[in-house]
Amino acid sequence: LTYIGASGTDEILAVRDLPDGGIAACGRTTSVAFPGMDSNDSLSGIYDMVIFRMDSAGQLLWTTIYGGLYYESANGMQVSDSAIYVIGSTNGNDIPMVNAFQDSTGGSYDAVILKLDFSGNILQASYFGGSGAEQGFGIDLDSTGQVVIGGSSTSTILPMSPGNYQPAGGGAVDGFITVMN
Repeated sequence: LTYIGASGTDEILAVRDLPDGGIAACGRTTSVAFPGMDSNDSLSGIYDMVIFRMDSAGQLLWTTIYGGLYYESANGMQVSDSAIYVIGSTNGNDIPMVNAFQDSTGGSYDAVILKLDFSGNILQASYFGGSGAEQGFGIDLDSTGQVVIGGSSTSTILPMSPGNYQPAGGGAVDGFITVMN
């Protein structure tokens, strides 16, 4: 058991085992000096995403802070043999995108999907959303290694994968599940 955090509000929302016996975790922070931050990291907004890795002995190996001027939260995580996948949410439009399949926001909140290597480098960062508010909560990999995400949406139409079960929202807030190609 260990605490991790600094002078602000620090919340860990997902933890996953890594192939080497360590763990990766993610959440959100308001701390300007979250443990493991290096000179390239800085708190940018109200809350920023925090992703970190510990080895099998519980030693902190690295921390990545990701966000813009507004609210970002890393809500879910999955791990493959070579990468860490994170899903979260933002109400900003100023976070840097990397190899994005959606490089701009669509509404008041959008889901954010990140892919990191085991050293904490961001390999891919993308928005996912329509004209309403999307929050990303679940992320997994299917049997072919494609990323599957889930969350909530107030949009009537989202960029869904072909052959979907329900092509449009049915209520004020609906769940979504989609495969990212």
